[in-house]
Amino acid sequence: MRKTLNLLQTVPSIALFGLLIAPLATLGEWLPGSGVRGIGLWPAVVALVLHALLPIVHGTAAGLRQVPAAVREAATGMGLTPRQCFWRVDVPLALPVLLAGLRLTSVQLVGLAVVAALIGAGGYGALVFQGLLSSALDLVLLGCAARRGAGAGGGCRLHAAGSRLAAVARGACGLIRLDSIGKSYGGVQAVDRVSLHIARGEFVLLIGASGSGKLTLLKMINRLVEFDRGTLTFDGADIHTLKPEDLRRRLGYAIQSTGLFPHWTVARNIATVPRLLGWPAARTAARVDELLTLLNLDPATYRGRWPHQLSGGQQQRVGVARALAADPEVLLMDEPFGALDPPGRAAMQAEMARIQQSTGKTIVMVTHDIDEALRLATRIVLMDRGRIVQAGTPAQLLEQPASEFASDFFGRGEIGLKRLGLHGVAGILRGVEETEGPPVSASLTQREALSMMLLRRTDRLAVVGDDGRLLGTVLRRPDGRDG
Repeated sequence: MRKTLNLLQTVPSIALFGLLIAPLATLGEWLPGSGVRGIGLWPAVVALVLHALLPIVHGTAAGLRQVPAAVREAATGMGLTPRQCFWRVDVPLALPVLLAGLRLTSVQLVGLAVVAALIGAGGYGALVFQGLLSSALDLVLLGCAARRGAGAGGGCRLHAAGSRLAAVARGACGLIRLDSIGKSYGGVQAVDRVSLHIARGEFVLLIGASGSGKLTLLKMINRLVEFDRGTLTFDGADIHTLKPEDLRRRLGYAIQSTGLFPHWTVARNIATVPRLLGWPAARTAARVDELLTLLNLDPATYRGRWPHQLSGGQQQRVGVARALAADPEVLLMDEPFGALDPPGRAAMQAEMARIQQSTGKTIVMVTHDIDEALRLATRIVLMDRGRIVQAGTPAQLLEQPASEFASDFFGRGEIGLKRLGLHGVAGILRGVEETEGPPVSASLTQREALSMMLLRRTDRLAVVGDDGRLLGTVLRRPDGRDG
């Protein structure tokens, strides 16, 4: 289809118009009752319409191809039906290209209308032609203005809107059970007989090297990828008994590239699923403000902004807010912080830990970052070649690796330091003693405290609480350990 359109576009406009006139005129002779009589008004009109369809269809197809794949995936993952994805996401984002095609068409039709006047079609082309013969500029302008006004249907106003759109474009009671789940691509097992039970309130991190099957496993939960074998139940129900859209609206979904809809404001993005579920406007607005506040974004400042006006970290926060908007039973996350710089990544990790602790949400998240998994997870699932190598708490995977692969993956030579990162300094405080330098927060891990001591060349740090009150002192023993 695309090649055919490209071929037809190479035919000169007047030549194509002339080719269409002849068969239409013949049709009028064969079918006297059709209203098409000779080379006159109706053959010219129909030929103009058929010719106008070519750039319109071509522009529409080109615009749809330019819609980012991440935006489509985000829309599908949040439970929009294919029809809703097309009308609410694809068409608005393709509109600038579509309008450009309409503009080109309207300009072409002005010229072709002149040709129509020569063959007796009359109309606006006649005004243009008569104006040219008599050197009457007013008739020429009148014909062109009328042609554009009638043919474009207010195209100038639409084009202005399209230009603005183009600028914009720049609870926890979930339960998931997978039993012998499998998925293959061309004979290669991406996921091979995986069984996993995710309890309510868990923060599960799927980790492994590229190609280990962790992302495929995540997407099978919300049916973005269909599995070949096994069973998968959500809250006691086989997921194939649920419509994909209904299932996805119960599962929040956040991805690495955020997938924010560039033609919607922050508030409209966050409200995507509540609007699909038919929430009242007041309830939706209140939920938007609540989530912006939860993620440390001032509602008055950010609710009306467009995605391109946000930093990478702010976009990521809005993506998380959108995933939480309808209070989903489970939150699925595909490396949501992978595109952030280290400070932004650490800040978002802290935010997610706080949100999970305050809401008790069941979260399943894919990551490549070992430290991120150790910091956030209540349980880590290590995968390799489509299978689960080991699953357990962070401490279990560090202290009791099930295989050489697991030990090597977590860094055999750094396991001691990583274990320090699992425990906070609050549990090893001594009495208040004299120390040098400013105090540190009680939220620090023992690993961070040890790093701070080495940096300051000291063996003790004063520790304060969130209110600034001195809580005690953490010491580094002569053997080099905290305590």
